Amino acid sequence: MKWVLIYQLYVAAFWKPKWRCSTKEPPEIIGGILTLESSWKTNFAGRLKNICPQLNSWQKIDLGCSLQCGAFEADYGEVFKVKTSKSEDCLIFFFMRLLHRLQEMGTIPAIDILEYSRVLD
Repeated sequence: MKWVLIYQLYVAAFWKPKWRCSTKEPPEIIGGILTLESSWKTNFAGRLKNICPQLNSWQKIDLGCSLQCGAFEADYGEVFKVKTSKSEDCLIFFFMRLLHRLQEMGTIPAIDILEYSRVLD
């Protein structure tokens, strides 16, 4: 009995399974802001295009919504792009873009979110 217990402890300590679960890198954190109003009531997209490319990777804002001014989604690819919405549909624009980003990260079920938002374009 004593030898069996020692053998089991030895096997448990040194046995390594041949299969390993693949690890997934954590996704980038989505930076966002949601406000009632903004002092950028005029030239909303222009100001975003000037300021957002200057931000560090830990300062960047991917999505934003100001209920009285509009919403935006920033794309920090090789060339910085920003897509904006009108103030009338800014909340649904923000919500759909957020769901799309979460879907790309694999945190919500797969449905074609952008198809629902095409009526906003």
